[in-house]
Amino acid sequence: MVGQYEVVSDLTALRQRLLDPALDLHQTVLLREAPGVEVAPLDSASTASVRLVRFGPREIVWEVTTDAPRLLVVDEIYYPAGWHATVDGQPAPILQANYLLRAVPVPAGTHTVEMRFDPASHVWGLRITALATLLAYGGVLLLLGLGWYRQRRKG
Repeated sequence: MVGQYEVVSDLTALRQRLLDPALDLHQTVLLREAPGVEVAPLDSASTASVRLVRFGPREIVWEVTTDAPRLLVVDEIYYPAGWHATVDGQPAPILQANYLLRAVPVPAGTHTVEMRFDPASHVWGLRITALATLLAYGGVLLLLGLGWYRQRRKG
């Protein structure tokens, strides 16, 4: 969890800023766009904890507790095509953080943050596969039924 961010939209400038030894990535995250919410800096009185609940190839779930709005930065490659985030079931943005990671704004309190990989191409692939399977098995059953029907007519 971090409580500060800098917006650096230019990729070259972002890479240069990441190389700056004065940048403390434990406190500050570099974002390509503003998160749209205010976040509170971490200090000695702050409480923030993250617990990984479930990790799979298509779903990652965390339980996050924070005393103020903050950004959850996760060591997962930023890949916008198909990944969707929710905080307590409500859609949340996935932000490009530190050039190649992901960040999600989290409000104060205890929340469940979930990221799911559900690209439209996967859904269409499943539909096409189901249709092709139905056509193939339906064709086989039709041919078997025709053969059986012809055998009954002969005999």
